[in-house]
Amino acid sequence: MDKNRFSRFGTFFSHLSIILILVGAIIGGIWRLSDPGFIVSEGAIRDLGMGTNISVGLEHFADEYYLEGPPKDFRSELVIYDNGVEVKRGTVRVNTPMSYKGFRFHQSFFGNTAVMDVRDKNGTVLF
Repeated sequence: MDKNRFSRFGTFFSHLSIILILVGAIIGGIWRLSDPGFIVSEGAIRDLGMGTNISVGLEHFADEYYLEGPPKDFRSELVIYDNGVEVKRGTVRVNTPMSYKGFRFHQSFFGNTAVMDVRDKNGTVLF
């Protein structure tokens, strides 16, 4: 009786697992709906787009730090609207997203933003 007769399958399964991880990463990159540039300014409401009637409003953002200087907490108070009607409200923190209809809203960064209108020479809002 050969005590190592199944050892050759170890190499097969190791290589198969690496291939499956790579295939999963490629599929996730191709078909996921993600917009890393989706930024909502404090006090503003922004349409999600992607063929939905969902809008996201940021009521308040707060950041807290320990006395020594490292960050303690970043949180955003979000309101989600569907067809202009408020459907969900809550606090989003780093690694604690809010979900609605299969979409997840993450707190990924913060910084200065500007809200602006682009108008033509007659004052009509273009964007």
